[in-house]
Amino acid sequence: MRLTIESTAEVVDIDGVTVRTWHGRTAGNVPVLVYVRSLSPQSRDPAVAAEFGRELEEIAAPRNMTVSILPSVRMPTAPAIGGNTFDAVAAWRAMPDVVRDMIGALAIVERISDLGGCIAQETRDPEAWRWFEAAASESASRLSEIVTAVLLGGDSETMPPRPDLRPLGIAQCRVCGCTEEIGCADGCRWVEPDLCSSHGPFLAEPEG
Repeated sequence: MRLTIESTAEVVDIDGVTVRTWHGRTAGNVPVLVYVRSLSPQSRDPAVAAEFGRELEEIAAPRNMTVSILPSVRMPTAPAIGGNTFDAVAAWRAMPDVVRDMIGALAIVERISDLGGCIAQETRDPEAWRWFEAAASESASRLSEIVTAVLLGGDSETMPPRPDLRPLGIAQCRVCGCTEEIGCADGCRWVEPDLCSSHGPFLAEPEG
């Protein structure tokens, strides 16, 4: 396997070992995360060592942040409900506890920070807005990386299966996926608990 990797300023703790996170891509353009503990040049030539040291200084300084995540978690997409849909509840239950904890915490931070950023804008508080904006951006980015790695095998290019919202208690048409919030373009109504009128039997309007 061939990888092209680039350093980030993010340092994580994996099983008590502090490592730096590198972002990379395989020869097939699949995004990956690489965790590096140390680097050293293969050659002992002083000129090579000096050049290596110069390039090493260009790496961004590590951020003061420590998290605990699994370095490599692979899990198949949750069982399909109907063709190209998947059950998010089943996917969640199949995840290791450490991954569920990380995703849950990141989702909370993203939602709270998004709300806080809106309020900070309305109250014209630039310091609070910057804090919330940074937290929302970082949590959303990390959340995307973990979910893509765990559920999609790192493939962020292929169309993922569509989420089935019914296990979450949300009314959704089993054919087109429309909901109460987002209905069909020409309008629709429920004819069954999980079927909208655009795809169900047309009921005659009562006369008179």
